Amino acid sequence: MADGLAYLHRAGVCHGDLTHANVLFGLRDIDRWSDSEVYQHFGAPKEAQLLLCLDDSLPPPSAPRHIVEAINFRDIDSGLLSGNICIVDFGLSFFTERPPPGIPGTPRSFLAPELCFGAPRSPANDVWALGCLIFELYTGWVLFPLIFDQLDLLVGTIVDTLGQLPPHWEGRFANQADRVFEPGQKDFWYDPSFELGRPLECQIVEKCPQLPEHQSRLLLQLLASSLSLDPANRLSAAEIVSHAWFSQGDIPEQG
Repeated sequence: MADGLAYLHRAGVCHGDLTHANVLFGLRDIDRWSDSEVYQHFGAPKEAQLLLCLDDSLPPPSAPRHIVEAINFRDIDSGLLSGNICIVDFGLSFFTERPPPGIPGTPRSFLAPELCFGAPRSPANDVWALGCLIFELYTGWVLFPLIFDQLDLLVGTIVDTLGQLPPHWEGRFANQADRVFEPGQKDFWYDPSFELGRPLECQIVEKCPQLPEHQSRLLLQLLASSLSLDPANRLSAAEIVSHAWFSQGDIPEQG
């Protein structure tokens, strides 16, 4: 995955929407399985009914009648994976030299914080998303979970995990008018004395209690360098590929 992103960046292309929905993992010979074999490996589909109308009117013919829960990749036997990984959906991609304006519509949990403060889109945004993906792929948890899709909630969650924002960002938040403070109240986004509620290191230890200390330390180094709040200080995708975590981490197989 990191290799593929590094290839894109060498070609002068930013993906712009790197999320768990846009990374596909190949499976071995699944197209030859019978229904019973599919259920044996993945379990029976879990369905839920949809409420499409609040009144007695009929939904349109094209409306779905139910939803099916997606397979949790951590429940899949790693032996079923072919080793092929594809980065897909280039609908928000762009050439590095010609970044589009505005904040992209990528899911907020993967949105780099600098984009909320007027910074142009760049390869560093992809690296941030890759760091979020690495955490999620390894732990099975979203690093910056959000109930509501609001930028201020995203930034607050990031600060609560990684610490204060760069001072020169102050006053540049895209929705600054929505932020209201009591007289004399400090803005914790820029307060170096703010006590983190969910530090990155604690997230790794909590979500990966089985991880030996040296592996936990390497993973923390990789994620901290990929998720630097200042995009200028982030690793490049190529640097992530060569990080010691992948050569010395002895990453255990999931499944």
